[in-house]
Amino acid sequence: MADEETKDAAASEEEAPSGGGKKKIILLAVGAIALVAAAVGITVMVIGGDSAEETVEEVVEEELEEPIYVALDPTFVVNYKDADARTRFLKADLNLMTYESEVEETISKHMPLIRGKLVSLFNQQIFEELIHQEGKDAFRAAALVEVQSVLETHLGKPGVEQVYFTTFVMQ
Repeated sequence: MADEETKDAAASEEEAPSGGGKKKIILLAVGAIALVAAAVGITVMVIGGDSAEETVEEVVEEELEEPIYVALDPTFVVNYKDADARTRFLKADLNLMTYESEVEETISKHMPLIRGKLVSLFNQQIFEELIHQEGKDAFRAAALVEVQSVLETHLGKPGVEQVYFTTFVMQ
């Protein structure tokens, strides 16, 4: 029986060091992984983390801005020509879209100039070109360029993002 107790004691002594060794290996592996993760995290923060966060903040700020729509009242009613030089009429309501209240104020201040340039642009149109969607899109793009040129002159930036026709009747 003494021999059995001695064998059991010897077996438990042999198991104890090997169990402790496994724990040490596991702890060292976990520690190494933690160090690698910390190094990667610090590297990302130093190299690109700040700029990535700034980019995300800028995108969020841009998305949160509400567009401002400025109606160009009263309704435009102008005459223009067709291919046969017959007089035609165009009735249009326009809205300008911006994201800045400063631009809205500048549009209001220079409304006569903007309307004058747009009336001149409307008078230059040809009926047959405006019948098709491509012609209307080109006309809208030209109107945007006219408005942006006025704002560029008086504000120093284009300011208006888009021109929308809310009414467009040709006769």
